[in-house]
Amino acid sequence: MNFNGIKFDPYNEPNIEEAAQKFNVNFSHAPYAATEELAKRIFFDNSYDWKTIIKSLCERQELQKTVLSHFKTLVLNKRVDILPQYTYLLTFLISNNKISIKQLDKGILKQLGDKEIYNKDSYFLLHSFLASWDLNYALSIDRDYVEKNFSHIVEANRVPLRDIISNSQQYYKVLSHMLSDDKIQFHINQTIQKMIRDNNSEELEGLEWLINKFLSNKNELEIEFIFDALELSSIRKFLLSNWSLKFTEKLYNYLSESAKDLDSSFEIRAIKKINRLRAELPANFYLAARHEINRLAEQDKEFIVATIERVSSLNIEKLAAPREFLSNANDAWEWYDYANALVHNYYNKYPGDETIDIRKLVNDLNFTLVVNRFETEQFDACLVRDSSLLSPIIFVNTNMKSEGRINFSIAHELAHAIIPHHSNKSFFCFIDDVNEENKVKMDKHLEKEANSFASNILLPNREFKKVISTLNYNFYNIIDISRRYKTSIVLVAKKWVEESNLEIAMVFSTNGKVDWAIKSDTFPFGWIDNIPSNSSVHKVMDMHSRDSIIHKSNSSNWFETPFEKTILEESIIIFENKILTLLQIIED
Repeated sequence: MNFNGIKFDPYNEPNIEEAAQKFNVNFSHAPYAATEELAKRIFFDNSYDWKTIIKSLCERQELQKTVLSHFKTLVLNKRVDILPQYTYLLTFLISNNKISIKQLDKGILKQLGDKEIYNKDSYFLLHSFLASWDLNYALSIDRDYVEKNFSHIVEANRVPLRDIISNSQQYYKVLSHMLSDDKIQFHINQTIQKMIRDNNSEELEGLEWLINKFLSNKNELEIEFIFDALELSSIRKFLLSNWSLKFTEKLYNYLSESAKDLDSSFEIRAIKKINRLRAELPANFYLAARHEINRLAEQDKEFIVATIERVSSLNIEKLAAPREFLSNANDAWEWYDYANALVHNYYNKYPGDETIDIRKLVNDLNFTLVVNRFETEQFDACLVRDSSLLSPIIFVNTNMKSEGRINFSIAHELAHAIIPHHSNKSFFCFIDDVNEENKVKMDKHLEKEANSFASNILLPNREFKKVISTLNYNFYNIIDISRRYKTSIVLVAKKWVEESNLEIAMVFSTNGKVDWAIKSDTFPFGWIDNIPSNSSVHKVMDMHSRDSIIHKSNSSNWFETPFEKTILEESIIIFENKILTLLQIIED
């Protein structure tokens, strides 16, 4: 028998009938040869809907009897040239209810595993099917083989599916293998929905771990399962509740990281699904902001909202390249690990850059940066996250801000964008809540981390220590460094104090009153509370000079101390009535 010349088209019924008719004719004359030819076609050519075609083939009982009889003959005659294909035909007919599993000859199936007859491909194919179709039947033929090669199916039958999902870290491989069966996929979805309804925190923790694992494992079947599951409202609401502001961001990032491993058609389907999900999400915008964002002018709030709506309405056209700068990040990382990785990877990518261009870095990380002159002078910057956004949006105010201050604000908000524990929902507020009556309470610990992160990005520790190691602590050098690295002189002075072994300190004051101060570990005196009346601070204020004023004083003028040292102080006006003062212990 030969099907050559007949085009199999499951959507063209006359061709299917023609193929079935030809098979039946050949089957009448040479049944064994006809079934062998059919076995080869089904085994080697999966481009056709064989399930539909089989329904139109011979309906007579002779087909079942012939396949069962000939399979026995092939096993006994050790026909390894056709056994894999014929075994597949046998399992295919069983799965399509053409042959009952009760009609199989266990003795022949066991002989297929005998050393003299053993054919590795046929035996694996047979038990792979039987273990999924009827595990107990498969175990009755060769328990050792089934338990060794299909442990995931055995485990799945020993442990309730709900327990398997709840303990997904232990049973991940079992669940992954189970996805190959559409019927089991249905049961997994049903079980997940029941778990969500019952709202057991321990079970849901295991469920979320599994979802993250499936999405990050770069396995198309696992990713497709999650995207199909998102069609169910209960599962979608569960992820929205848990991922909150990062819902779209996480889905998109997982897909981007797996892009090179995905089929292009699947990628297109996944992007369309994300766009559709985003369109259905409620438009609630959240802010993480610093420095009196509660005082935003109404037109500034309107500008932020309009920008967010515009960005969130843009459809995804393609997947972005993975964030290579953070490709090796893991759950154990602290803020400084993220900062160090960004610095290291930035210079690897841009070896010709002498300093880090913070705007270029933000762009490489696929974040949206909006630098704008806001009406509200005291507004510094904010980070916006929303469940419909692909990535956070960073807003920075240029009003009355130096380039160094703007760059620091960008780096600070970048910390909130990439450090995982900075995306905690309690850290954000609704934009409509940002007003005089409902003030924002920012997390001081996270703000301190973001400041340190920004300092390490703009002035990398190792590099900065090398730069200051041969320089004197004065405004001439501080201003030179700030220009070179495009940072503020306050940041340079502060970091110098933090990283130096010298006996130095720094004081920031307004109208002659201390706002804050910092001292090196070797500085011998305690905290600074008051500014002496004869200090350089008052002199620079009185003279309204833009240049720094240097002055020597006794330590007793600044500190209550039983011993005295000579202090070299240097002050400069930073902005209007704000003064920055450098203090250094010197030898007489």
